[in-house]
Amino acid sequence: MRLYYESKIIPPNVRLLWVAPIRFGTTVHQVGELGTAGALRKRGWEVDFVAMDAGPNSEAFMSNLGYSLHQVYASRISGLTGITFLRSVARSLNGIIDMGGYDAIVSEWQCALAVTSVMDKRMKKGLKPIPWLFEDRSPPANSSLLGRLQWLLYDRAWNRAAHKANAIEVLVPGLEKFVRSRYGQLPRMVHCPSGVDCDRFGPSETELDNTIRIVYHGTLDQERGLERIVDLGKALSKIGIAARIRVFGAGPESIKFDQWDEEYDWIEFLGNVQYDDVPSLLSENDFGILPLPDRLPWRVGSPLKIMEYSASGLCVLATDVDGTIPFRDQPWLVCASNNDPLNEWVEYIESTMRKRSDFPSLRKSARVYAENHLTWDKSVEELDRELRRISGIL
Repeated sequence: MRLYYESKIIPPNVRLLWVAPIRFGTTVHQVGELGTAGALRKRGWEVDFVAMDAGPNSEAFMSNLGYSLHQVYASRISGLTGITFLRSVARSLNGIIDMGGYDAIVSEWQCALAVTSVMDKRMKKGLKPIPWLFEDRSPPANSSLLGRLQWLLYDRAWNRAAHKANAIEVLVPGLEKFVRSRYGQLPRMVHCPSGVDCDRFGPSETELDNTIRIVYHGTLDQERGLERIVDLGKALSKIGIAARIRVFGAGPESIKFDQWDEEYDWIEFLGNVQYDDVPSLLSENDFGILPLPDRLPWRVGSPLKIMEYSASGLCVLATDVDGTIPFRDQPWLVCASNNDPLNEWVEYIESTMRKRSDFPSLRKSARVYAENHLTWDKSVEELDRELRRISGIL
């Protein structure tokens, strides 16, 4: 079988190895990789992953999605996970390359120092180095001591490994602007923003009931302004608007949401959920919320959750961070002040309730926008061309 793209023949069995600091099947931090890989696979790439060891369940999870997975050791002790994974990649990658016959490698920045070390050793031994792409999906988001240690690794990766890669990819232009200002002269970069699988996500109910349904899905940590979700529930309750706020995901703030679930009858906390359950849990709602504060990771990021909400036919309560710039004129989304968003969110909800008859069309417009602008296939266009360039596929 041969696949065609841009009127050029893509040879069969073009193989890509992706090195990712993830325990697949156990974390919310996998959607970007899986979405990107799925779109690349449609364009002719056979994608394998090197990732953190998570046992047979992880291997089964990836196998069900059609991916081969090479698991390597990473400590589960906080502060040691990254460095032990880096060392494991450095020890294992050469053998994986020799077995796989790969045409190109994608390495996220957390693993890039190991990849460049392996490539240097291959060249010294007279072995063929594999063309590889340095990928930055986000700078460190945590401001704790662990976060500061991650910044040391981030700086080393950009200063040492990025220059040795055959190509560089970042999510969005805002991230490129940041790294160029931080590290000076850097090679050209391509962009691969987040996207959404519209076949996986979809709307369900369209009418707006007397009890509005709001959902948050994602990482639960203190860097994401999550207390604003509870503040919104309190504000709506105070003015007599009945709401149910559903929250699911994993992270340090799970303890607080457990407590809030007990304290407020309008909070429904589900904890971490199965990957396959996410679409239906989203589509049963009216509004998705993304309460991000004005911090670096959200200024240089690509808001995956907005894309999933949109594909699910939800209106979106967001904040005015740089990542929301492409969506700010959409009627299904409000970008409130990232310093104090509550009043604008409440006003948007009240306005929507006053015009209930318009709500189905708002939901439809969100879905149509996702189909036309936010698919993974559109997201990977530059990345696909760059991988084909460095691997010699014309």
